[in-house]
Amino acid sequence: VNVTAGGVGLVGFGGTGNTGLANSVVFDATIGKLWVATSTGLQRMDPVTRNVEIVYTTVNSDLQSNLVNEVIVLADGTLAVGTSGGGAAFCVESFFQLTCAVTFQDGDLNGQLNSNNIRTLGQLADGTLLIGTSSCLVMAQFTDAGFGTNSFREYCDGDGGGDGLSANNNVIIDITIDAGRDQAWIATDARAHRLV
Repeated sequence: VNVTAGGVGLVGFGGTGNTGLANSVVFDATIGKLWVATSTGLQRMDPVTRNVEIVYTTVNSDLQSNLVNEVIVLADGTLAVGTSGGGAAFCVESFFQLTCAVTFQDGDLNGQLNSNNIRTLGQLADGTLLIGTSSCLVMAQFTDAGFGTNSFREYCDGDGGGDGLSANNNVIIDITIDAGRDQAWIATDARAHRLV
């Protein structure tokens, strides 16, 4: 494994305990570990030994689904986890315990979240959380670290909202944050979009 503090590098799997193919990988600089989203749960991996230290599932954590599509580390150190079927969870780990104090399901965020299939996540410098589902992008701004309600905006395919997502762009595949420009790029199954 060859990863820099900025999260750039090549991750090689095959160490002991590795289960499931990686859907996403993020380096958590605060603990010096990799978080790996897989179809069998959320793994914490040591990048030096390449060993999976623990796999969090619905059995040993507050995760609502074992099929983890995305994991990111938010600015405050909280893990944001996107799952298929279980929505989004916001978790902290302490002493091999993963506690997800806040979860968002279909119909949450003032009705703006339209699916439990969270495909991708991102966070802008101002704290705005971007949630990509199978057909919509939700922008969520919270008033406090407890995820108090502030404002939510939904951009969906074919809704006629002038947001650039047409009925041919059904699936939000990935969100990439360009931190230098504080911009987000949204990849759909048809093309890339720059969030302005």
